[in-house]
Amino acid sequence: MITINKMKGFYKKGFTLLELMVTIAIIGIISTIVLVNLSEARERSKVSWTVSEIHEMKNAAMLYFSDTGQFPPPCNTIPTAWDFSSPAYRRANDPTCSAAVDPFMNNPYLSGPYTNPILAAKWKGPYFSGGFWNLKHPWGGHFTVQTRDASVPFDNVPELIVFLDDDAPETPGNDDSGKIPTSALSKIDKTYDDGVLNTGEAQGNPKGGFGDPINVNPPAVGPWNTAPGEMVIILHL
Repeated sequence: MITINKMKGFYKKGFTLLELMVTIAIIGIISTIVLVNLSEARERSKVSWTVSEIHEMKNAAMLYFSDTGQFPPPCNTIPTAWDFSSPAYRRANDPTCSAAVDPFMNNPYLSGPYTNPILAAKWKGPYFSGGFWNLKHPWGGHFTVQTRDASVPFDNVPELIVFLDDDAPETPGNDDSGKIPTSALSKIDKTYDDGVLNTGEAQGNPKGGFGDPINVNPPAVGPWNTAPGEMVIILHL
């Protein structure tokens, strides 16, 4: 039988205020660690997807060349002055770069400025599911893809230039909704280059990018000057 005195002792047992505070603090620390790890895991996942997508872009450009003997022309309809504006790389005076004129999706040699019956017969695309014209990266901005000789001095061998823009697809050039964190840019840079955002053939953030080293048209690389949260990568094909 439990006596009254024993019952009183039983009910007196419990957590002290100090014990509760310590427990809450420990839970808070564990929660912070879990959230940080989850955030890092998400970032690694986004970086991995981006690297994989760029790899597929390179494969698509190589396959295109294998079939046609040509690297794909810019996504444009009017072959005039060079222009690097959003939502995708194109030539000046081109009203839009759309699925209809994306050379990875539709045969550019059937009509328009690149009409060529011989090349049209060699084109075996589509080469990239969904094309590049509105391809979005995991942070919400868009990919821009171009193939041309980006070496200085020129070696007559086109490179694949991949630009990770901070503007969402089909938005004005000042959308800025898809900025990539510096930590993620550094991880991408390390995959392709030296991990330093303002040197090498992968550059990003305000000090990154490749200006026009010599006055030619088109420029050696073009005004690929990156804003915060952007990156440009040159891949040798």
